[in-house]
Amino acid sequence: MIYEFALARPCAAPYPHEQIHASMHRLRHALYRQGAKWTLPELDNMEFDEFDTLAARYLVGIDDAGQVRAQSRMITCDRPYMLASLWPELAQAVPLPRSARDAEGSRTGVDVSLPVADYRRWFAMLLIANVEWAVSHGIERLSFVTYQRVAEKSLEGAGLDVTYYGPTMSFPDGRFIAGYFPVSESLAASLRDLNRIDGQVFVPLPDQAPADTRRPAIAAATGKEKRDAVA
Repeated sequence: MIYEFALARPCAAPYPHEQIHASMHRLRHALYRQGAKWTLPELDNMEFDEFDTLAARYLVGIDDAGQVRAQSRMITCDRPYMLASLWPELAQAVPLPRSARDAEGSRTGVDVSLPVADYRRWFAMLLIANVEWAVSHGIERLSFVTYQRVAEKSLEGAGLDVTYYGPTMSFPDGRFIAGYFPVSESLAASLRDLNRIDGQVFVPLPDQAPADTRRPAIAAATGKEKRDAVA
């Protein structure tokens, strides 16, 4: 299952809030600071940035040991989000969204140390959960920034109807492209069928959950970073 997670609310996963929070940021550090060698804020082998706020929602795939193996960060586009804040130049053909009907998925990644079959399974579940989360929150489109090869292989290759905001552009850490795709329940069902997955994989936050007053494991960063996750 892929669980919805928030900084100030407990999620439905049967693991401590602090454990999930720290494991998620350690995975991001492994993927982007250590793996991709991007220059990003870090603390105690955990990667984070100024978009990790109380308004952000996360999708986390957790193994039986309570370790996060797959994750995405979801932010509605009526709030500050990475594409509009850091890379508006990537949008040359299509205006960037500013509506709560749009959301950005960022820091989307799967643990690359997993066996290939497990990696592919987690990625499929994470993509499905992105769509299911969006539909459950009234989102109509999901935006992204990634490498062009990832957009073509992992998103278009999965059958998503991708529209690009503009051409691929070069940055210090690689060539990136931004785009979006429409989401619907029929898309989620199609992706589940394609990957032979029965039933919804996304588990929402518990209804009427009380605020978690414990201190988050990581404070939000104050400096800006200039790279996004691969899909």
